[in-house]
Amino acid sequence: MDSIFGPVPVYFIFMGMSWGLGFELSKFFLKKKKLFQKGFFLLFIGIFLSSWIGSKLLFLLSSARGQAQDLFLDPQFWFGGGFVFFGGLLFSLLFVLLYCLVLKKFKLYALYCCLPAICFSHALGRVGCFFSGCCFGKVCSLPWKAFQNGLYRHPVQIYESFFLIILGVFFIKKVFQEQEKKLKERFFLNIGQYLLLYALIRFFIEFFRGDKVRGIYFGISSSQIISGLIILIILAVILKKKRFYSFFFGP
Repeated sequence: MDSIFGPVPVYFIFMGMSWGLGFELSKFFLKKKKLFQKGFFLLFIGIFLSSWIGSKLLFLLSSARGQAQDLFLDPQFWFGGGFVFFGGLLFSLLFVLLYCLVLKKFKLYALYCCLPAICFSHALGRVGCFFSGCCFGKVCSLPWKAFQNGLYRHPVQIYESFFLIILGVFFIKKVFQEQEKKLKERFFLNIGQYLLLYALIRFFIEFFRGDKVRGIYFGISSSQIISGLIILIILAVILKKKRFYSFFFGP
């Protein structure tokens, strides 16, 4: 597709739609729970910028393969492809903590209402990966195989999108069930649920990935290493506090 600025990659069209979907759904759920605040717009802009920077930096660290310095100085890299989701997640979380806890511009616990939006917008972004041919899967002979990069492959982008939609539906139910008092009390447990469940999904889907650009160490991808660390940390916290049941099902 072309614009007045030249060709527009399919991936960036879907990325724009996914961020727009995330913004509108977040507003919708916050307003439904009567937690919407004026500071949300600046929070959203900050999350967008910090996640963009974080996803680029982690790509440089995990996937640049000796080209990190050249790519870091190349404007086309910063405004082109090459994103790692976990880098964006980490940097956006750091910004959220700064904005909510230090600057006190937004109620931190209210962001739990945005988890369905995060899941659905992420799912849409993965569809963009599918149509652009990036993040492709290993060679596959199953009936639902997709032809990408010259071979029939696992449509891993659609696998992830499917599970993210299920995760989004799961959090919609929980958001509408939780009262404001419970949101405050269980905020970090609720965010832990999202991190743990997504990390589990990502860890296993990575086994079906066929692209090497994301970084492979001893047969394990960088995303699997990060997912594994998240899983271990959260499980350690659960076991230490002996709150396995309440972590998933409430007090």
